[in-house]
Amino acid sequence: MKNLVNVLLFLCFLPMTVLSQQSVNIVVDPNSSTNILGAVQEMTTILKKIQPTLRIQRSQSTSNDNVNIVIKTGDSFAKSNLSDSDGFVIKKIDNRTVLISGISEIGTEFGIYGYLEDVIGVCWLMPSDLWLDLPAKISTFFPSSVKIEQPFFLTRELSPLDPGKKGSKMGEWARRNKLRRRVEFHHNMNTLFQNSKNVDFIASYKGQQAMPNFSSNGNWQPNFSAKGITEYASKEIIAFFRKNPTASSYSLGINDSYRFDTRIVGLSKTKAGLTNFSDSYYKWVNNVVNNVNKEVPNKTFGLLAYLNVGDAPSFKLAKNVVPFIPFERLQWVDGQSAQSDLMMLKDWKDVSQEVGWYDYIYGLNYLVPRPYFKTLDNYIKRGAANNVRHYYAEFYPNWIDGPKGWLLTKLLWDPNLPSENLLDTWYTKAFGTRSSKSMKAFYGVWENFWTVDVKKTAWWKKRKIWLAFSDTSYLKEIPQDNYAHSLSYLNEALKNAENGQYKERIQYLKEMFDFQCLNYYYVNNISNPITKNKVNKNEIENSLQKLRRYEINDVFYRSYKKAIKY
Repeated sequence: MKNLVNVLLFLCFLPMTVLSQQSVNIVVDPNSSTNILGAVQEMTTILKKIQPTLRIQRSQSTSNDNVNIVIKTGDSFAKSNLSDSDGFVIKKIDNRTVLISGISEIGTEFGIYGYLEDVIGVCWLMPSDLWLDLPAKISTFFPSSVKIEQPFFLTRELSPLDPGKKGSKMGEWARRNKLRRRVEFHHNMNTLFQNSKNVDFIASYKGQQAMPNFSSNGNWQPNFSAKGITEYASKEIIAFFRKNPTASSYSLGINDSYRFDTRIVGLSKTKAGLTNFSDSYYKWVNNVVNNVNKEVPNKTFGLLAYLNVGDAPSFKLAKNVVPFIPFERLQWVDGQSAQSDLMMLKDWKDVSQEVGWYDYIYGLNYLVPRPYFKTLDNYIKRGAANNVRHYYAEFYPNWIDGPKGWLLTKLLWDPNLPSENLLDTWYTKAFGTRSSKSMKAFYGVWENFWTVDVKKTAWWKKRKIWLAFSDTSYLKEIPQDNYAHSLSYLNEALKNAENGQYKERIQYLKEMFDFQCLNYYYVNNISNPITKNKVNKNEIENSLQKLRRYEINDVFYRSYKKAIKY
């Protein structure tokens, strides 16, 4: 009888017995891609950081003596349940074994990050080790239920973060949070026409027509009606795909220029009041794409529905063309702007099989925090409801914006997630329970400014497709109380910080905000309430240099030096 009880106890507590052995066997093919093996190494490093006594080995088969984490691309369960290359499954096979699998290598890699986040409790809050949040211990190696995950937005890109750039803190953060470009769509006419010697392919703008310097000058547009231009472009693109057979996409995006061919007369105006070249351009697009489809099928062509070709054409686009519609959607705080943007989306959906959004969510050149979480949540959810499947933003972050980038990565993967819950999670993980309330209040001050108060400013009236990010006149229209309240919340959060890591994170944000305060005092010619003295440029420069010790501030530093002039 005693032996039977012992056996039953052993069976009941087998998972705990396995865990108590503190040994993990990662089952992975050693010939896997460098990205998967790199993710496995990341997993190993993180698990050891959480639990230094954990023994971790790699092998090609499961073991009866360890917890087995099986990493396998193309597992039958994944194939049966996934349709998208970025998707993954996480499944408990038995009391010793968990499976991570995608139907592609990128999906499997994302599955590793998903496992670390959803099962182990890791969170990449912002770039750098300072913002890597780890649980105090490993509570389990197994998901509570089968996880089958696929992204809603196929393109999920926050520029200039490059998920493929090795050694970049911001690129690594983007990849861990499963960002990825799926469609090429940006300005590309210089590349497409760089081998051309035909001046007739260049638009004549107000009587000027000359071959541009393709390596440096994007201030021109092709003459999309020129004889032979369709054949030339088709030949170049076919040659590109034959040279790069794994490439899945090519950009037909126009240059960033208004210099369309002014010899064409009698054209209507776009909704933005520009001469409308949409029919001319999109006819050329369709003809080129149809030519390429015959020789190199199953490729996607992205482009920018922008400037003089911003309105939808009077005919349907080829099915594998994806237009990206640029607009700074913070402007949705003005209901009329939201309705205009949705009407533009409807026009494009009428002629396109897939549509993308191009957004501007800076960051960088702004000298105050720029959160607008509710508005962001609203338009991402509305875009998803209207089947916008691609999203790109000029992010160019100032990381004082806190959870903005992280929140967006979550909503792009699953727009149905409740943003309030996500934000509460971020605040608690970033700052701890005692300081999270003060930090939430800090961001609330600035969300109120960017979604309510800003609409009353003269600066707001200057808006077009994007807001005037290089114009700092908004600083003259911010109440000084915003700064006093913000500093109070930051100091309160510092005082209540439960450990050194939480305190260092808050201090990082406070140093950036202190720098922003100096700029505000300087622009408004008011005394620093702490020193009681007027702020000078040397004081601002010293504060700026202090920020450079954080690697993730480098992009902000270079932009400030280049763009901000007083």
